[in-house]
Parts: sequence; C-alpha cells; structure tokens
Amino acid sequence: ESFPASLLDWVVESYLHAVSDFEVAVDRLEVTLLSHHKQRNVLPELAVLRRSASRLRRMLSAQRSVFGALARPDFRPDEDGVADKHFRSLEQRYQRAMDAVDNTRELVVGSFELFTTRTAQRTNDTMRVLTFVTVLLGSLAWIAGGLWMIMKAQIFKPGDRGCGTTMATM
Repeated sequence: ESFPASLLDWVVESYLHAVSDFEVAVDRLEVTLLSHHKQRNVLPELAVLRRSASRLRRMLSAQRSVFGALARPDFRPDEDGVADKHFRSLEQRYQRAMDAVDNTRELVVGSFELFTTRTAQRTNDTMRVLTFVTVLLGSLAWIAGGLWMIMKAQIFKPGDRGCGTTMATM
C-alpha cells in the first residue's frame, strides 16, 4: 500500500511544483506592472495566467474522488491501520494542494487589480496634464478675446499684421 501512496504523493507534489512555478510567473508579472520603466500592456499575459490557473484547478479537482475514496475508513476494513495513515496523510496533502491551487486564482485576481490600479494612475496623470493644458489655452484665449474686443490697442489696428503679432505674443 505504501508504493501506490508514494506514487499518488508524487502526483500531488507535481501539482505543488506547478503552483510554485505559477507563483513565480505572477511575481514576475507584478514586478513588471510596478516598474516605471516598462509601459507595456500585460492584459494578454493576465488572461493566459487566468486560464492556466483554471486549468490547473480543473485537473486537480478531477482527482478529488480518488483521494477522497482512499481516505475513507471503509476502503480497507481488514487492514491493521498502517496503510490508512498513509492514505489519510495523502488526502490531507491533496487538500493542501487544492488550497494552493485555489490560491492561484486569487493571485491572478490580485494582479489584475494591480493592473487596473496602475492603468487608472496613468489615466489620472494624463488627465492632469490635459487639464493644465486646457486651462492654459483657455486663459490665453480669454486674454486674446478681451484684448481683441474690448481694448482698442494700437497693435490691433493694422489688420492682419496686428493679428499675427498678437498670436506670436501669445
């Protein structure tokens, strides 16, 4: 009984290694998101990670009935209990692996929230610059309108030359 338990433990261990590799990929993506130097779109990469997390979860959860059946007390009622300890331990390890795989989905959601926050921050920075430019141009237009319509300055009288001089001054 210990040989199949060891093989099944190896299967669970392979899922835990896949989770570790997944966490490294998410960490690398988050470092990219937080760096100020790279402004690339990481949404396709997030979509790939989300699909990978779902696939990993589906593959592991499909084996739930096997690991659950091995841990049941009526699986081998004639045994002395040594093998039962192996299979119950294996079932607990499977549950830990399942929790780790479930956590991968939360990691992707957290990375997506980081992505949306960084995108919103860049949008706010852009809107701040555009607001400043709008206020500046609006102020200049207001001054030009006031000078053009209200004041009878000598600079405006020559016609096109006066208009060009005003535009150049602004």
